[in-house]
Amino acid sequence: MLADMIIIAAGAATSALANGPTTLFIGQFLVGVGVGIDFPVSSTYISEVSPKRSRARMMVATIACQSVGMLFAAAITVLVLKNVGGAQNWRLFLATEGVIALLFFLLRLSEPDSPHWLMTRGKFGEAAQAFIRIMPEQREAVLQFIGNAGEKSLPDSVAPAKPLGIAILFSRPYRARTVLVAVPWFFMDIATYGVGLFTPIILGAIDISGRTRGLIMHDLAAARGSAAIDLFLLFGFLLGIWAVPRFGRIRMQAIGFGSMVGGC
Repeated sequence: MLADMIIIAAGAATSALANGPTTLFIGQFLVGVGVGIDFPVSSTYISEVSPKRSRARMMVATIACQSVGMLFAAAITVLVLKNVGGAQNWRLFLATEGVIALLFFLLRLSEPDSPHWLMTRGKFGEAAQAFIRIMPEQREAVLQFIGNAGEKSLPDSVAPAKPLGIAILFSRPYRARTVLVAVPWFFMDIATYGVGLFTPIILGAIDISGRTRGLIMHDLAAARGSAAIDLFLLFGFLLGIWAVPRFGRIRMQAIGFGSMVGGC
């Protein structure tokens, strides 16, 4: 979670200082690698540190931050286009992602490792401290457990997890679950990013304002249109945070994909 923010910041800096298409491609490739790392890692971290009663909402909220970021990006774009003239203002857009990545890097420095991860490494004392930081209301229970078991006997009382390779995902017990997660997510990303990344271009081609003049005003109209569409995405995520614990993940996933089909 720290390394991916450094990768994103490095990619953003490379992109903002690019002097040609090749350098820009390399910079954005690094940003994509950092984002690709952060998606599964941050979701796993939230799942491991969240209490069971709030885990579903926290997982949905983690993904919902994507819509907040898209809306925030559109707002930055509108602000820059309104106040910064010139054809080089795209460098400021790309630089902002590096600044935000460094901010999250600093915020994450104070976060503890996942207690589950620490326990699989045999670091039971550190796992107990991390658990207390995450759920301070359970401090007495954790300290009592440590006191009763003893630091030296903990490894004997808790069986260390065996390291599992990626092949476990495609084994018979997990194959159906892997397909259930991977295939819908893959198709959703085609729709989300395939359309989302090109939304400003689509809106620019339609020329939603009908009265834009010049390159800056044309981009400004597209940015405003993107922000309006992103608001609906945020509304959907907020609805999901409320609905998933009540109606279940599978049912809400079916409703979500059915709505996407209807929208097309």
